[in-house]
Formats: sequence, structure tokens, C-alpha cells
Amino acid sequence: MGSAARSLFDKFFSLPGDILTSPEVARHFRRNFIVNTADGMAWVFGASFFSVTTILPVYASRLTDSPILIGMIPALTDAGWYLPQLLMSRRVERLRRTMPTVALLGGLERIPYLALPAVTLWIDRLPRQAAIAVFLLLIAWMALASGLVATPWQELIARIIPASRRGLFFGASFLGGQLLGVGGAGIAALVLSGIAYPYSYAMCFSLGSLGVLVSYGCVLMTREPPVEREIAPKESLGDYMGRLRGILGSGGNFRTYLVSRSLSYLGNMAYGFMAVYAVQRFAMGDAQAAVFTAIMLASGVVGYAVWGPLGDRLGHKRVMEIAGAFMFLALVIALWAKSPQPFN
Repeated sequence: MGSAARSLFDKFFSLPGDILTSPEVARHFRRNFIVNTADGMAWVFGASFFSVTTILPVYASRLTDSPILIGMIPALTDAGWYLPQLLMSRRVERLRRTMPTVALLGGLERIPYLALPAVTLWIDRLPRQAAIAVFLLLIAWMALASGLVATPWQELIARIIPASRRGLFFGASFLGGQLLGVGGAGIAALVLSGIAYPYSYAMCFSLGSLGVLVSYGCVLMTREPPVEREIAPKESLGDYMGRLRGILGSGGNFRTYLVSRSLSYLGNMAYGFMAVYAVQRFAMGDAQAAVFTAIMLASGVVGYAVWGPLGDRLGHKRVMEIAGAFMFLALVIALWAKSPQPFN
């Protein structure tokens, strides 16, 4: 039994001879696949305690009743994730090793997560305006740091995981992470319902910090092979922006896609209010935000299993259209909800 399991394990991590990759990539493939899959799983587990669409907006509603300030949480998250990547790509193209950059920026990314539990215990002593300013500053730090590390991290994954194994890698990371995240959201619900405010949120964010710390440790265990391609020459900012304008000018289909995605992210801001609305409208406890997180993560597990194969058959554009319609329908249903009970 043991030898059969080991044989299956070895076969899972073996690379067929027809896969074009360097000997160094092949030699460290098993280790890099395992530690980076664990990184993704630990990150999603930790993030389930910091959900920007449920837990953080409900916590922010303790600090302010301003819908604009609460809406800034998903807005800052999206802007911080995407805008820095546009600027980082020029630098990443010229890196011979990405691990030092990933390690540095990944460490900076995790500082606000580690600080938030202590800040939660201290922030109520501040005036309301100062409290919400400190909170939004931490959210902006989280988002901007994530956006800065995103491009070098993606380049690192491209260097250590062969193209033919990336679907398996991301599938394993996301599926495992979503399953752990459901458990994390369940724990968060117990904490938020069983401990008094603000200690409930401090404990919740502390558990999430453990997840992002384990994630960081897994990243540091990655072994990056030496780059075996020509490094892009240094390019001025003006030339780089000109190259981007050329891409946008010559790709009408790409421009349409960018407009569509921009409108989609604008619509996503509504989800930051749904948990707050439900908690306030139906007089629910803060723990309900964690329940919403668990439902979303569990739905994601089902979604990955259904939409992926369906996209292969119908086309991924069609899947995005169907998903957009469902998102719109969900907001309409929430607008007309009269009771927290589904059949009342």
C-alpha cells in the first residue's frame, strides 16, 4: 500500500519528457509545486478572516455609518491590486531573479495584516475620523502591497511551474484554499459570536494573521532556477507608456474587454455593502458576516468545478456573460429581500 501510494505520488509530480523545460525547473518542480500550493491555500485561509466583502465592511460599520467610506474598502482593494502591476511590469521584465523582490514585497504586504489585531484593540480610543483614517490606511497598505508583489510573484510562478502544469497548480491552490477558507470562515463565525467586541475582531484578525504568516513561510521555501532567456533592455517610462498606448490603440477587442472589466469592478463595490445591509436591516450579529464568507467560499468550490468544464465546452466568454447575469440577479434579489429567512 505504501509503495503504491509513493508510486502514485511520484507519477503526479513527474514531468513528461516532451515538456520543454530546463533541468533546474524539473529538479525543483515537486518542491516548488508543493510549497506554492501550500502558500495559496494558507493565504486563502488567512484571507477568510479578513474578507473585504463581508467581515471588513461589517467591522468598518462599527467605526462609521458613511456608505462612501465603507464602499472605499473594495474600491481601494481593486485599485491597489491592479494599478501597481502596470508600473511593476517594466521592472520585472529586467529581473534575473524574482525571489528577492517577492520576499521583500511579500513581507511588506503582510505587515498591515499583522498590525490589524492590535490596531483593533486601540482604534476605538481615537476620535471617529482618526479611527476610520487609520483603518483605511491599513486597507490601502494591504491593497497596494498586494498589487506591487503580484507581478513579480506571477513571474516567479511562470519560471518554476511549466505551462502544462499551471492549470493543475492553480486548480489545486484555489480548490484547497477555498475548502480551508470555508473552515476559516466557520471559525470566524464562532469567534465573532462568542467573544465581546472588540476582542472578537482582534481574535479573528489574529487567526487570519497566522494564515498569511504560514503563507509567507511557504513562499520563502521556493527554489528559483536561474533565468535562461534574454533579459529585456532598460526602457524609459515614456517609451513604456508609448508601448502601452500602442497596444490599446491597435486592439479594439482588448479595449472593449477592459471597459467591460472596469464596469464589472465598479459593480462589485455593491458587494461590500451587502453584508453590512443584511446585518443592519435584519438586526443580525457580526458573526453573520463570517457566515456570508463561508457561503461565498463554498459557492466558489462548486463554481470552480462547474464553470471550468462548462467554459471549455461553451467558451469562457459565454461563462463570463452568464456569471455577470447571475451577479446582477443576486443584487436584485438582495434588494427585494424582506426577511433573513429564505421562505418567509
